[in-house]
Amino acid sequence: GLIRDLAGLSVPDAQVSLVPPGPVPRGLRLKERGPVLVTHSGLSGPAVLRLSAFGARVLHECDYKAAIRVNWLPEFPDTQ
Repeated sequence: GLIRDLAGLSVPDAQVSLVPPGPVPRGLRLKERGPVLVTHSGLSGPAVLRLSAFGARVLHECDYKAAIRVNWLPEFPDTQ
């Protein structure tokens, strides 16, 4: 896929959001900002690892079936 074609790409500042299929507990922040690395098997880096740690309970509750949204240019406002 397209993301695999970008393996090795490192972005010093991106915003990564977890988008579970169901409701999110009130006050839980499922968004992190920082360095992101595209690997041959997906995404990694400090922002992705923090998001995984803070979203662990939500990920478990949705059987690890959630989308990830990446804003590669977080200095520009999110239009969604």
